[in-house]
Amino acid sequence: MKQAIMIGAGNIGRGFIGAILSRSGYHVTFADVNMTLIDAINAEGRYTVHIQDRNPAAFTITNIDGISSAGPELAEALKTAELVTTAVGLRILPIVAKPIAAGIAARKAAGNAAPLNIVACENAVRATSQLKRAVYDLLDEETKAFADKNVGFADCAVDRIVPKLDFAAPLDVAVEEFSEWDVERSGWKGELPQIDGMSVVDDLSAYIERKLFTLNSGHAICAYLGCLRGHHTILDSVSDPVIGPIVYRAMQQSIVSWKRGESRRRQAEEAYCALYGRRETVCDAELSEAYFFSELQKCGTPQQAAFALLRLHGYSIAEIAAQYKLDPRRVRRMLKSLYSAYLRFRGDGKEATK
Repeated sequence: MKQAIMIGAGNIGRGFIGAILSRSGYHVTFADVNMTLIDAINAEGRYTVHIQDRNPAAFTITNIDGISSAGPELAEALKTAELVTTAVGLRILPIVAKPIAAGIAARKAAGNAAPLNIVACENAVRATSQLKRAVYDLLDEETKAFADKNVGFADCAVDRIVPKLDFAAPLDVAVEEFSEWDVERSGWKGELPQIDGMSVVDDLSAYIERKLFTLNSGHAICAYLGCLRGHHTILDSVSDPVIGPIVYRAMQQSIVSWKRGESRRRQAEEAYCALYGRRETVCDAELSEAYFFSELQKCGTPQQAAFALLRLHGYSIAEIAAQYKLDPRRVRRMLKSLYSAYLRFRGDGKEATK
C-alpha cells in the first residue's frame, strides 16, 4: 500500500488532506506533538468524517496510524514514504523542517532514490516553498544535491471549512461538503498520482489569487464589520442587512478587479465559473468602476488602507507592526478606525472624514 505522512493530526489534517489520501488508497501516518491524539489514533485505527452541509453525510477513514512528530519516529517514517503533507500552521513549518531534513538524509544514507513529494497544505501563499527553504538550510551540499534530484516540493492552494464540533468519538471531525486542493505540477517529482480530491495545475498563482480575492476577502470583510457591530459568528454577520450587501458587493468588485489581471488568470476564472455555475455576476457592469479598496481609501489614510490590504493577504497585526516599526496596539487602533469609518460611509453614502 502507498505510504503518506500527514504532519498535523488536528481537525484539518484528519478532516481534509488525511481523509483524501486515505480514500485514495494511501496508508496515512499522522504525526503530531499531541500524544493523546496520537494514542487515540493508534487505539481506534479509524474515525468518521461528518459532512455538515445541505446534504449531510458521513464516511469512515481507515488504514491510519500515528507517531510523534517530536521524536526520531518521523524521520524514520520518511525513509520509505512516498508523500508528506502538512497542516500545522505557517509558523510551525520551521520546526517540522528539522525531522523532514533528517528524513531526507536518512533516505540518502539508505540509498532510497525513489521520489518523495512534500506538500505544505497551509492557509498561506507558497507555503511549500517556505518549508523547502527551511529544510535546505539544514542540509549539507551532498544531501541538497540528492534532494534536488529525488525530493519534490510542490506548492498548493487549499480550501475547506473544518468547524470545531464535539462528537462522542473524539477523533471524529466535521467538514463542509466543498473542498479544493490544487497542487502545482512543476514542483512534483516522478509520476503524478491519482488522488481523488487533488487537482494538478500548471499555474498555481491564478488559483491562489482567486481564493484571496473571493473567499478570503469576503470572509475578512464580514468578520471585521461583524465584530464592529457586535456579532459573534460569520452567519450572524452576513445575515445583518447592513453588512450582507457590503460583503456581497465587495466580493463582486474583487472578482472584477481580479478578472482584469494578466491572461494567466483566465484559467482560474474558468475554474471559478465551473465551481459556482455563474458568469453573469462576475461580469456585472455596475461594479466595473468602483473597487473595495478605492472606497477604503476614501475613509482613511493610505497607510490604513495598506494595513487592510496586508491583513487580507494573511499578515498578522504583529507582522504589520514589525514591518512598519509601530506598536501593534496602534496598528489595531488604526484598522478599527478605518473599518468604523468605512461602515459609516457605506451606511449613509457620505465620505467619511479622514
